[in-house]
Amino acid sequence: MDATEDSDDDNDEYSDEHEIKCGSNPLDKLSMPIDTDGDKIPDCIDTDDDQDGVLNENDDCRAGESNWISSTIPAQEGVPATDNDGDGCKDYGTTTDEQGEDKDDDNDGYSDDVETGCADSNPLDALSIPDDFDKDYIPDCADADDDNDGVNDVDANGEKLDECAQGHIGWDSENPANDYDGDGCKDDTDEDTDDDNDTVKDDIDACTPHRGTAAPSYIKWTSNSDPDKGDVNDYDGDGCKDYGTTTTEQGEDTDDDNDTIEDSVDGCAKGVLNWTSSPTSAQEGVPATDHDSDGCKDYGESIEDQGEDKDDDNDGHLDLGVDGVADKVDGTGIQDDDKCAKGALNWIPNSNPNKAKVNDYDGDGCQDSSDCKN
Repeated sequence: MDATEDSDDDNDEYSDEHEIKCGSNPLDKLSMPIDTDGDKIPDCIDTDDDQDGVLNENDDCRAGESNWISSTIPAQEGVPATDNDGDGCKDYGTTTDEQGEDKDDDNDGYSDDVETGCADSNPLDALSIPDDFDKDYIPDCADADDDNDGVNDVDANGEKLDECAQGHIGWDSENPANDYDGDGCKDDTDEDTDDDNDTVKDDIDACTPHRGTAAPSYIKWTSNSDPDKGDVNDYDGDGCKDYGTTTTEQGEDTDDDNDTIEDSVDGCAKGVLNWTSSPTSAQEGVPATDHDSDGCKDYGESIEDQGEDKDDDNDGHLDLGVDGVADKVDGTGIQDDDKCAKGALNWIPNSNPNKAKVNDYDGDGCQDSSDCKN
């Protein structure tokens, strides 16, 4: 026979023309073109590489399982379709022995295994999808982080970790600028009304991470200003943790009683609450609230005007004397009040020449040669 009449020179069942076109050697029997389905039509020219009835251009598994027929319709009752979504990928059968390659038979983006494990969806119905709060194609029933904020919903023991497990979506809780206390609730939004988790609401908390002077790093604590409920750690209830009795006890509140005097120089750091210390009168006829600026509130002119400073001018002579009772105006009884309770500051009265220079001859609490007025 004339060699020019032989269309398969190496007798490997692939024509010389096809071998040349597909890159194999037409003169070498061991050199054959790729032929996924073994139909002797090389893949480079085969319109259906795996012989499943779905043309390559529409086949998501064109080099997948071979020699089966894709069908979206069950062959008989009780027998599932071989390719429910018609994507050219063979569905897994009803038993583990029935091989397949399509892990998403209804092509809805959720794997069959997951849909089967989540009782609320059908793996063969594209309109039936499982609950997926953050739309990451991991159903909530299998998603460790439903809202994709970086905080798992629960820990390994099932204990709650994310206080807002289905809250704002797609943000980074690990950044303290977004979630100061790391509770999984986004700060500065309607889902976290207590950004530092101290039980004081942000709108009245003077030390939130986004307003005021919060500690530079998160301190896990619970605000308490009621001694009947345990140790007081937030005396004025402003949401700022009081410093402890040692330097190692972290805090953030430098004015525990909120009187505008720093604790370090406040003689009554945990004294009367929520007043403003001032050595001068706010208006004529109204006495100063803190004549000696020691952080201890002076007593007012009425019983209702509570105070805590028994020596308003800090001269060592108590305003109401040793007996703590105001002197009678008729001069009877014990007369030991400081007649200049808001007089010269920071001096020590002395009427005994044997002790030191006399500066208060009559012991009335008024510095001699002063212009003190009652």
